[in-house]
Amino acid sequence: MKINPVRRKSALDCAIDAIRSYILDNRLQPGDVLPPETELARELEISRNILREAMRHYRTLGIIDSKPKLGAVIVRLVPENPYAGYQPFLAAGENSLRELFEMRSSLETGAAPFLVRAVTPETLASLGEIVDEMRREKREEHFTALDMRFHTELLHAMRNRILDGLLPFVIGFFYELRKEKIARGWKRKPRREILEEHRAILAALERRDAAGLAAEIARHNEVYFNILKIGG
Repeated sequence: MKINPVRRKSALDCAIDAIRSYILDNRLQPGDVLPPETELARELEISRNILREAMRHYRTLGIIDSKPKLGAVIVRLVPENPYAGYQPFLAAGENSLRELFEMRSSLETGAAPFLVRAVTPETLASLGEIVDEMRREKREEHFTALDMRFHTELLHAMRNRILDGLLPFVIGFFYELRKEKIARGWKRKPRREILEEHRAILAALERRDAAGLAAEIARHNEVYFNILKIGG
């Protein structure tokens, strides 16, 4: 039987773990202030240099930020965009695009029952305004940005912090991919068809029709199957 050896952690890894434990053990919440750097380093029994490196890790995740006259403050407990640094590597990996598309498709269609329960009149009105802006917009880049905003705001309606952290990944990544394919000659759907699909998504949401909403989202996302077919 093979036994894997215990691997020693670096001082930085230990400091990152110690800060995480400090936040959780003290039940810190957004808005709470961490102790001054000298005091925190003493409590965690690490050097100030190692502490600064570890704090940089949490700043990169968007969990901690520095505020004038306050010091280090907890901003959020769920990372804002946890996959930001990994997107180029995931895009380059074998089968990654197919796997990413399957994840996005599963998230969006699977969200339908929760969306019809959570959506508010304000969100419906905002989504309607986005569709109207798309209808009037003549510039391709702005039209695409509105399309991305529609889907981001749609999933924001669930008010799920963990899902919100994935949105730059599952929504923004695919719009960058689509722009790249269009630049290489791929023909996207006509605007009229894209608008029709957005209106159908909005109509199903207004009816609180979960099955219809899932079907309309799936129909709209067929564009990515086409991207994969041409060597995405």
